[in-house]
Amino acid sequence: MIYTSARALELLRIGSGYPDAVFRESQEEAIRSVIEGRGRLLVVQKTGWGKSFVYFIATKLLREGGSGPVLLISPLLALMRNQIEAAERMGVRASTINSDNPDDWFDVEARIGRNAIDTHSGTKTVCCGAGAVPRGHIHLICAAISKNLITLR
Repeated sequence: MIYTSARALELLRIGSGYPDAVFRESQEEAIRSVIEGRGRLLVVQKTGWGKSFVYFIATKLLREGGSGPVLLISPLLALMRNQIEAAERMGVRASTINSDNPDDWFDVEARIGRNAIDTHSGTKTVCCGAGAVPRGHIHLICAAISKNLITLR
C-alpha cells in the first residue's frame, strides 16, 4: 500500500480539530511503517503524545486502501471513549466492547461481521462468526497503556 503524507496530515487535522496541527516527532513515521507493511512496530511514548492518532490514522488509511478491519485492544475505558470520538471525526467507523456496554456486544459483533466497522476496541475479546472476516484481513493493534506501549501488526 502507498502512504500519502498529505492525506495523513488531513486526517490528523480533522481528528484533532486544529486546522494547523502537525505531527509530533515519530508519529508520521509510525503511521507510514504500518501502512507500508514493514512488519511489527513498537511505539513507546508518554501519555498525551498522540498514540491514538497513530492507530486511528493508520486504520483510516488502511481501510481506504481496501484492507480489513483493525482490532484495537486497550485497557482504559475513559481513554477509549475519547479515542472513539476522535476516530469518528476522521470518518473511521469505530466500536467498542467493554464492561460498560454489555447490551451492545451482539450488535457490535454483527456490525463487524457485515464489515460495517473499521476499527474495534475493547477490554473484552470479540468473536466473529466463521468466515465473517477473511483470515489475515484483520490488523491488530495492542495498546498496553499502563506501560505506554503500542504494538502494531
